[in-house]
Amino acid sequence: MFDAKIHQLRAYAKKAGIPDRVMHDLSEPKMRYETKIRARVNEVQENFQLMVVFHCNPYSTGTDPYKGGLRFHPAVSLDVLSALALDMTEKCALAKLRFGGAKAGIRIDPRRYSERVLRVVTEEAAEQLIRNNLLDPDVYVPGPDVGTNSDTMYWIFNKASQSKVHTKISNGLAVATPY
Repeated sequence: MFDAKIHQLRAYAKKAGIPDRVMHDLSEPKMRYETKIRARVNEVQENFQLMVVFHCNPYSTGTDPYKGGLRFHPAVSLDVLSALALDMTEKCALAKLRFGGAKAGIRIDPRRYSERVLRVVTEEAAEQLIRNNLLDPDVYVPGPDVGTNSDTMYWIFNKASQSKVHTKISNGLAVATPY
């Protein structure tokens, strides 16, 4: 999916006269992060795969945060998230926002789990991202996407607020986009 997206973008860039250096910057994500989180599901500890892709907006100053959704879906993969993070980068560039594009996801079917379990999974993911200095208003600000909603963002905000004492998060209110 990502390779097809890059191929399409190269064709558009050639027609629009976009410099090769811009396409070079866009042809690879700036960073991919992948880990497992462990959450208790019906008294049994299960592993879920957490993935995040950051794509640098070539018009960014390099100091602006990454913006993009958090997706809960069984088909989440680094390839899909890479393409979607690039889409977010394009949206930010078209809107003249200097944010880099990002996309995070957990390979989970949210329809199979209770709200309580989804909250535990979300909080574990938020804790892992905070621990690795990725969930921060100056680094990455997630918003709702497929399989997530404003409740999910509240759980992230709540976890970040609780962890604020242990981290350098200066503005816990800006750690997630509710809508």
